[in-house]
Amino acid sequence: MLSVVNATVRQFCCQGCGATLPVSEGIRFLTSNYCNARLEIVENEATTHTRLLEGIDQRTRKIERDVEVIRIEHDLKRLDEAWAKYEARVDPKDDRGRRTENSGAGIAMGLAGVTIGIVMLSSDVWWMGLVVVPLAGWFMVRSFCFEMDRARIMQGMRLQYETRRKALLQRRNSMR
Repeated sequence: MLSVVNATVRQFCCQGCGATLPVSEGIRFLTSNYCNARLEIVENEATTHTRLLEGIDQRTRKIERDVEVIRIEHDLKRLDEAWAKYEARVDPKDDRGRRTENSGAGIAMGLAGVTIGIVMLSSDVWWMGLVVVPLAGWFMVRSFCFEMDRARIMQGMRLQYETRRKALLQRRNSMR
């Protein structure tokens, strides 16, 4: 046989439909039998009342979205910093935005070597010209190929950076 403990039953008004709801002492959450609203019983020094949990759920979802936006903005900042560091290392520029590495130096040196080799061909040391011209030409072609490869790699890395940045911006904008 069950023993009945004297439990105080209080009456609360449903914030969803206005119905009177009998609630036993110690109950903190309930669902209205009339409108199925989920309620929380809030007690403070002055009053005791019910509060719709849907409002809390909505605020919680908004806070979650805000936190996600902050995370995305942090990821954007880290991505931009990493790109700036990579770009400064691989493609350094001066205050005016001009490349500081002399990318054409290898080509210029090769061209100078070819010119000197041609001059040697018409001199007493013509046989040295036969060695200098092909070597200088090879050096010039290799320098050109290196610059083309570097430019292609830089372009690919920039594309990856811009694609990742665009995706983060789209995600951030969809969260707002």
